[in-house]
Amino acid sequence: MEWDCYRNSGLKLTGSNYNFIAKYLDHSTELNDVQAPSQVTGINAKNVTSSSLMLSWEAATDNRGISKYELYVDGKKTATTALTKIEFNRLVANKTYSFAIVAVDDAGNQSQISESYSVTTLPENVEETGEAKFMGIYSSLYFWRCSKLSRTRISCKMVDKK
Repeated sequence: MEWDCYRNSGLKLTGSNYNFIAKYLDHSTELNDVQAPSQVTGINAKNVTSSSLMLSWEAATDNRGISKYELYVDGKKTATTALTKIEFNRLVANKTYSFAIVAVDDAGNQSQISESYSVTTLPENVEETGEAKFMGIYSSLYFWRCSKLSRTRISCKMVDKK
């Protein structure tokens, strides 16, 4: 079906102008998208500190394209981004956060919420130095050496300074 649409000046509307008007007049089946995006997977946290972390995930897929991702922290929608990563700041030290993500396509269709992904921030007295983590408690002869075992576990032992 072709529509002849004219502005007041008598110029014919074509191409993107036609699509714009057809969308709002609901005369185009091409623009009626009812397919939801795929569920977000591959959630991962990097650069976890006592107060921040970088969360990333695999891009969702959709027949028309993804416009944004809605991020839920502990069940509450807290952020929206068009990217597949986001940095969270001002987090509480040594606290476990649960993240979930919903993909939204250009038509507003939402994916199923992702599986929950939990991350625990580091204790406040842990300082990053390369791959190992060192706790800032020192004496004249010994100090504590703490190593990150996983994203939620740290192992500490007392080490002779010599």
